[in-house]
Amino acid sequence: MAAVLILLTGFTAVDTVESDISQERGEQVMSQFDADLHTALIDGDASESVYLAEEGTYELSNSTLSVSVSNGYSEPETIDDIEIGTLEYDDGEGNRIGHQAGGVWRIEGDTSTVVSEPDIRYYREENEDGDEVGRLDLSVTSLQGEVGNGEHTVEPLERGEPSSVDDAIDEVGFVDDITLTISDTPYHDAWAEFLKDEFDAVEVDDCDAAPSDTNAVCHDPDNQEVSVVATIDADNPFADHVGLEPTVYGGLYAEESEGNYNELNVRGYDDHEVGTNSSDDLLVINDDLTLTGSSTVEAVPVLDGILDKTGGKPTVSQITYAGGIDGSGPPADYEFINTTGDGNTEVYWLDGDTSDNLVANMSSPFDPVEPIDDELETAVEDLEYLESTDQAGDAVAEDDLEAGLYYGSSLDPSSIDTRDGDVHVGTDGSVTLSDLEIEGGNSTYLYADGPVTIKDEVTIEDDDRAHALWVYGNSNDKITIEADFEGVVYAPGSEVEIKNNVEITGAVVAGDVKLGPHATINFDRSLRTDVPIPEENREIEVVEVGTRDPLDVTFVLDRSGSMGPGNPFSSYYSPSTLEKIDGDEWQPMPVDDPFRNYWRYSGSNNRIEVKDENGNTSVLDPRQGGRTEQWEEIRVYPDDCGYFSCDTYIGTYPNAGNDPDKLRVDATRDFIGMLNQTEDRAGIYEFATVSDTQALQELTDDLTKVEESVVGNEYGGTNIAAGMDRALDDYRTTPANGNERVMILLSDGENSDSNDDEVARELAEEDANDLDVTIYTIGLGFDDLNEDLLEDIAEETGGENVNVDDAEELEDVFGEIGEDVTAESDFTFDIDSVPDSASGSSEYVIDIDEHSVLIED
Repeated sequence: MAAVLILLTGFTAVDTVESDISQERGEQVMSQFDADLHTALIDGDASESVYLAEEGTYELSNSTLSVSVSNGYSEPETIDDIEIGTLEYDDGEGNRIGHQAGGVWRIEGDTSTVVSEPDIRYYREENEDGDEVGRLDLSVTSLQGEVGNGEHTVEPLERGEPSSVDDAIDEVGFVDDITLTISDTPYHDAWAEFLKDEFDAVEVDDCDAAPSDTNAVCHDPDNQEVSVVATIDADNPFADHVGLEPTVYGGLYAEESEGNYNELNVRGYDDHEVGTNSSDDLLVINDDLTLTGSSTVEAVPVLDGILDKTGGKPTVSQITYAGGIDGSGPPADYEFINTTGDGNTEVYWLDGDTSDNLVANMSSPFDPVEPIDDELETAVEDLEYLESTDQAGDAVAEDDLEAGLYYGSSLDPSSIDTRDGDVHVGTDGSVTLSDLEIEGGNSTYLYADGPVTIKDEVTIEDDDRAHALWVYGNSNDKITIEADFEGVVYAPGSEVEIKNNVEITGAVVAGDVKLGPHATINFDRSLRTDVPIPEENREIEVVEVGTRDPLDVTFVLDRSGSMGPGNPFSSYYSPSTLEKIDGDEWQPMPVDDPFRNYWRYSGSNNRIEVKDENGNTSVLDPRQGGRTEQWEEIRVYPDDCGYFSCDTYIGTYPNAGNDPDKLRVDATRDFIGMLNQTEDRAGIYEFATVSDTQALQELTDDLTKVEESVVGNEYGGTNIAAGMDRALDDYRTTPANGNERVMILLSDGENSDSNDDEVARELAEEDANDLDVTIYTIGLGFDDLNEDLLEDIAEETGGENVNVDDAEELEDVFGEIGEDVTAESDFTFDIDSVPDSASGSSEYVIDIDEHSVLIED
């Protein structure tokens, strides 16, 4: 008996070992199948081979995966069910291995386990508001076709996110939580363990009863079903639940407006911080805007009518957008000037005798902001219902409100604390906000189905957060703002009165606005949800011919030796070759490189005369050089021999200089060609050392004479201050007569005496600024260039400094500066795309990637 028992035990052990080997082999086959399947999916449309073991049997079955989303208040929205085609392998030894949803699963008796995890990931991250939120990435592979033993092919059929995902998210508006359910799966208990681990969830009997801040798993073995409920975004604002979707165009919106527009200021700012990137912002009125002569409006009006004035010259920001101008002609007080390039935007002066106010005609009116009476009634009724079921407190009984939902017949809180969450308050009675302080990092939503009065200052602590308070009002009641207010008053259709000297940090959306003087609205641009200006009208460029001031332009050009091919009296520039020109007889050009006239005797250099291939002659002054390929013959100019011999030597030089081709001459002449021949004046000055600095042409309106005076001499050291001072002399002695003064200063080096640096800076800081001269500096070459000095001179006078390393760039640089200083009265206004302040969930909160794959034997 002992021998038989030992023998039977041995058989059992062998069976167990064989079963374990078979199980391991099955898991390897399925894991390899999963790897091959991933390769096929990566390749896209290509078919790939996969191998299934010759032993055992295979079959395909279907399970179902469903996902629903909820906003925490309404019924969940369900995304279309996804059929999960599952490949299952039975090795005939009691082992069943399955491939489902990208995971490998094993069944042993009545239980199942995870061999490799499915492609489902849940993680938490911090959103833009600093709240920790959940995210779901889900990749589902669905197999279909026929299977057997041996080699198979797999072919991807379709891939993408089900279209119902976006629809479901749009329907709920805000995803508070998701429910993921896998049905009809033989691996339900393994799924339950995986989901608990992946979602950090607890297992409960009823997921609907689970705490809202806890992820929960529900397991139904009888129906082979398992579900997980997981949090996604932060708490759902109650305003979204009741369907409030504010339209905020700018700091102030009104259906119509009346009152005193004396010192109305609407300024926009960025980054929730008043003063950051601050500029005039939109004043939107669904009507005409009438201004008196005493009106002062610092804002950009956007009107569905016209801008009208009743007398005098009201002050308003330079651009106004009007949707009520007939394209066939402007109102009587408007003067048409031109259209922009696309032809869609007509632009007018508000008045023929002023150029202060431009009016652009919009191609279509903006959409008016609709009242929210129905949504507001729903919110108040819901809060009243919650209060009656003890889910919300009574606001009347609370002086200090904390996170939660409240309802009351009237409201006058002393403080609101949102550190633990949002505060939602509904009332169908009167509301008084008096000396109210709101603190915490969340928001307060007040739904007022009755009159509202802001009597004393309302402030929001913990940085500037205008979006932290929303006061909603209906179109039947009046809202009165008597004191400074931080937040948003959103009451389209209602009467809103803004008293004298009130400062609002946020926005006001109203019906009829009665405005007191000295009102200020600081608009947080993150509140903007839409732009009332049609896209084709948002970028306006207006140029009216002849409206710029006349110019006085002085060109101060470096003539030091380093500009040209060399200085014959400097050992550094000594010629490497010398060729003799014998007298005044024509002879072939003896050199073909940059040269200078060179005379071996004392006294002045002789001038030389050159002739080109067409017989045209030119006379070059002493020390003037050039490139010889332009000329064929040369001689000493006959009238220059005098007492001395006509013998002259010319030579080539080892340093060609920074501008041997005198490209600065062409660039300067091109600039002069951009000036107005009847109104502008110009002058030309060259500088080297003090004694070599001269005016080639003093300021004159004869621009032809100025252009002819431009030459490119090269000789001497460098004294930038001397050149500046000589040009400033003309400004000192020539009356401006309203002309704008500009100096163009070109240098290729640094002062020979560094003590002159400070002289140049003082000339810019004191003399140039006193004379209203704007200096543009251009540095040529970088080897010996005093870039710091040139930059200081330009910045001190409000000009610009540009440095180039090649004279060939001078034409472009002179041209760009010329376009800048000669520009007529350009005006550009550009409204970019705006942020979406809606509090709905981001589209990436749930990412579902569905793959359909065909497998064939």
